[in-house]
Amino acid sequence: MNHQSYNASHSYSLAERRAFSSWINQNLGTDPDCKSHLPIQVETENLFFSLEDGIVLCKAINCAKPETIDERVLNKKNLNIFKKRENLILGLNSALSLGCKIVNIRPEDLSAGVPHLILGLLWQIIRHALLKNISLSKNVNIMALLRPGETLADLENMTPENILMRWVNHHLNRGDVSGKNLSDGIHVLDLNANGEFVGNFGKDLSNSVAYINLINQIGGGNMAKLGSKVMKISDNLERAAQMLKMAEKLGIKPIITANDVVQGNEKLNMAFLATLFNSV
Repeated sequence: MNHQSYNASHSYSLAERRAFSSWINQNLGTDPDCKSHLPIQVETENLFFSLEDGIVLCKAINCAKPETIDERVLNKKNLNIFKKRENLILGLNSALSLGCKIVNIRPEDLSAGVPHLILGLLWQIIRHALLKNISLSKNVNIMALLRPGETLADLENMTPENILMRWVNHHLNRGDVSGKNLSDGIHVLDLNANGEFVGNFGKDLSNSVAYINLINQIGGGNMAKLGSKVMKISDNLERAAQMLKMAEKLGIKPIITANDVVQGNEKLNMAFLATLFNSV
């Protein structure tokens, strides 16, 4: 999708626009200060105009890290161009404090709704929200992911994404995903060159098989029975759709779509896996 802005054409991801819109709706939908902007219509460019007064931006940052912004200094009423600009500056400075890279993003870019800049900023905020607890210091259960010969220092030095990948493979190793005891017609997982079932957030997840096995492991109960039925679906897109319905039974509202899974969208797959991790 292209969006003309400042005499330059930039492409952006429709999948990201849809997913980030859904994340904002889910996390800020009940906030009375955001009611004039939400819900964002996910199939339109509504997202790009939802940040123009800075309120949704600042609220999203506080969702990623509570109390980053003292909302008493946020302009919420009788907004004019100057008060909106103050909010946007506050939001950008607060995003910087989260570790977001905001070089070349100006308040004017947000008020004008420049898509690629808004998506880039929102992704950094959403990523922080999803990964903030995926570290040994925040979650002692991560100790269970230690492999022979490793020390706690090894885990402490791993990025949240690497811990997430380790967590997925840990659960897949606990289950029977190699096909040894599975009947015909059920898809199985193969080990890669590194001895892992999943080595990336893209193609290794695109057939949903790893997801189904992971949800079986963390869901317990009748989830395995449902998973075996979903595993037998031959069409990748339909299998992905049913896998997402399995996740919903765990109380999860995925921002990823079946099409995103099949196409191997790495950002949104990582976001979905982080949501599964945080649900356990």
